[in-house]
Amino acid sequence: MGHEELKEIWVELCFHLSDNLNPNITENMFEQKVLLALEKLLGWSQFKGEIKVKPSFQIGRNNSITPDIVLYSTDNKAVAVLEIKRPSEDLSHMRSFGQLQSYMRQTKADFGLLLGKEIHVYYDGAKNPNANPLFMSRISFKSDSAEGIKFVEIFNRNSFIAREYESYLNKHIDQLVRKQKILTMMEELKSEETEKKILKFLQNEFRDEEKQIFMEATKGITIKISYQQNNGKQPVSTPPSEGPQETISVCQNKSSGKHFIYHLSYLS
Repeated sequence: MGHEELKEIWVELCFHLSDNLNPNITENMFEQKVLLALEKLLGWSQFKGEIKVKPSFQIGRNNSITPDIVLYSTDNKAVAVLEIKRPSEDLSHMRSFGQLQSYMRQTKADFGLLLGKEIHVYYDGAKNPNANPLFMSRISFKSDSAEGIKFVEIFNRNSFIAREYESYLNKHIDQLVRKQKILTMMEELKSEETEKKILKFLQNEFRDEEKQIFMEATKGITIKISYQQNNGKQPVSTPPSEGPQETISVCQNKSSGKHFIYHLSYLS
């Protein structure tokens, strides 16, 4: 499916699920529009058993769960769970995510979608490096959204069944692992162990200098580790550009004559 065809489908999805909606639409009516979009625009078939609406799953002896919509592969395996919310609801509420997570775990579906005023995509398959479902993307219903077009490319029935999402998934997980490594290193740079290493480096680097000269020269010295900031936004895959900064002060104890790291903190 070419880019223009994918874009055309996404624009029509935006029309049915956002642009042409009554702001007071009920959850049941919105669910029917989502169901129509799944069949008409993304190619899934309720008749063939690929879409099941409010299926019941037994939990233990006396309890059960009822997801809004579950998508199934040709071998009758649950592959995606959809939790539908009215467009007026806040999808970032932990209760909504908690429901979806529970449904994903009980159905063993790799993907989960929170769908309301926008689309939140989660992944919880074998490649997920986290304990909780991995947040993949937040997609606004804007006709020119590149993420929206990618959503159509991934979740249209034929591409999804053929697992054509694998490259996108692998790229996203690689970025996540890289980000986690960066954040881990940033924490290490702020640690007391790093402070000790910096002080030890200074002492070793100038070990041939007269001790009193070294102590006077390093009194009040400040060592800065700077990160670039991304216009005030949280870092995505690289550290931020132009501050915040880590400041390490190497000071001298007047009574003992020993040097020590005074503080390590962010400066805005």
